[in-house]
Amino acid sequence: MLTIVGEMADGWFPANPFTPEAYREKVEIIRRGAETARRNFSEIAVFARVYTVPNSDPSIRDEIKTSLKRMMIFHRSILKLLGAEEVIETLPKELEYQYISPNLEYAEKLRRAVDELQVPDDILDKGIDRMMAVGTADECISSLERFVKAGATHIDPFPIVGTKENYEVIAEKIIPHFRST
Repeated sequence: MLTIVGEMADGWFPANPFTPEAYREKVEIIRRGAETARRNFSEIAVFARVYTVPNSDPSIRDEIKTSLKRMMIFHRSILKLLGAEEVIETLPKELEYQYISPNLEYAEKLRRAVDELQVPDDILDKGIDRMMAVGTADECISSLERFVKAGATHIDPFPIVGTKENYEVIAEKIIPHFRST
């Protein structure tokens, strides 16, 4: 599929998070597809959605871990990237993203699954540290720059913890940094 992006598409906007290393591998597949089709790779918009929390309060990390566990249920490849493949077998098949149903029954099943999901804390910390941008505005910028270096031409600093303060820091400090580079 990524080869086709390189050969024919105007851009790529992945739905699931990656580490910068895994992201770079995907971008290289797109680049090779563009080369094969004799296209200029620089004309392809390559997005990176990076979950961003410009907040260094340690108590917020628990909320982020809960969100990451929810993502792991939807996007099981995250567990592979973080070296926790054995957890995949414990996940209910009916909660995969292909089966999302916008109703209360599904929401309750998902909430229970997140509560019961046994992912070691070091894996969750690794996911936050490698796949997200969390901390001060400068720390978030540094984390986001890893994805630019990996090939992103567009950054979506998605506020996984949507407080007014987080939106303001993203709008007033983080986005202007990338507009000026």
